[in-house]
Amino acid sequence: MEIATERVVHAEPTRIKQLLENLFRNAIEHGGEDVIVRVADIDSTDDSARGFYVADDGTGISETKRETVFEAGYTTQRNGIGLELTFIA
Repeated sequence: MEIATERVVHAEPTRIKQLLENLFRNAIEHGGEDVIVRVADIDSTDDSARGFYVADDGTGISETKRETVFEAGYTTQRNGIGLELTFIA
């Protein structure tokens, strides 16, 4: 894990925890234990785009599935419920 920000985020604690847990879990499940997850500031000169991002060095989502992975119910896991990425979208 690489933390490249000191940004303070004002958010509902339960929701931000759930968001970050989902992102980190997805990175490990799909990128393996050696995946590197990075949290950093969004670089923008536009004040409306201030914030942070979470990214990993995994293979990414295939181009053919990018439109569907954020839909409720989409999962690649046999016992998954397909809601994790809907919290991010």
